[in-house]
Amino acid sequence: MKELAGDVLVRGMMLKDRLAIGSIDRNLWYSAVLAYCVFVQHDEKDTTMVPLYSIDEWERWGTRYPNVSIDLVNKALSLSDFGGEEAEKNSKAQKSASPVA
Repeated sequence: MKELAGDVLVRGMMLKDRLAIGSIDRNLWYSAVLAYCVFVQHDEKDTTMVPLYSIDEWERWGTRYPNVSIDLVNKALSLSDFGGEEAEKNSKAQKSASPVA
């Protein structure tokens, strides 16, 4: 991604991250989502993922690239299943697999 000067990994939030953003100021919520979901890998040998930016850094970056940051937030929220689509699909699959009496 050219706006980020390289490749990044966007992943869904871990449970601890979802719980943590519940206490974040609503004005910083989207930047917090990015801080918890957008990572960079230092090199190919080291698989450790490091957050790309802090919440404050995402705030500043998002001011410069608002459309890209909204796209990243939407991807992160989708991967985190904030819309509940995955839970709904899994629920329907379980119902259809249930034995019929």
